[in-house]
Amino acid sequence: MRNLIKIAFFFPLFWACEKSNETNPIIHSVVVGPTLIKSMEDSVKITLSYEDPDGDLGENSPGVKNLEIIDSRNQVSYWYRIPELSPSGSEIHIQGKLEVIIPQLVISQGKTSETFTLSAQITDRAGNLSESVSSQELEIKEP
Repeated sequence: MRNLIKIAFFFPLFWACEKSNETNPIIHSVVVGPTLIKSMEDSVKITLSYEDPDGDLGENSPGVKNLEIIDSRNQVSYWYRIPELSPSGSEIHIQGKLEVIIPQLVISQGKTSETFTLSAQITDRAGNLSESVSSQELEIKEP
């Protein structure tokens, strides 16, 4: 009887956790170019393929930052604002691609070259986070 009560108690909690993930935004891929970067010279374009089941991704308030790009070498975060992608209050499934630019990257360890990845995570208007997804391996070199 005690085991049945434990199962009955944990099953609704498990089901509730699973259900909340249905509205989390999803990043399918993070593609960065170029993959060979000249330190202090090249800008880097990051293309995210995303999906949001309930369509509440993006925000029109200028102070909101809802896209985080993290450099694996030093854990520095670059923050961006994704503009509102569907009208507030609508619950429509959206998907597409987002592009952001990091103007310049530098070698952080005093070396002549480094390899690293950039990872991305997005937050929707309800505060739901996507999983963090990493790019392919990149290399930065002195010019």
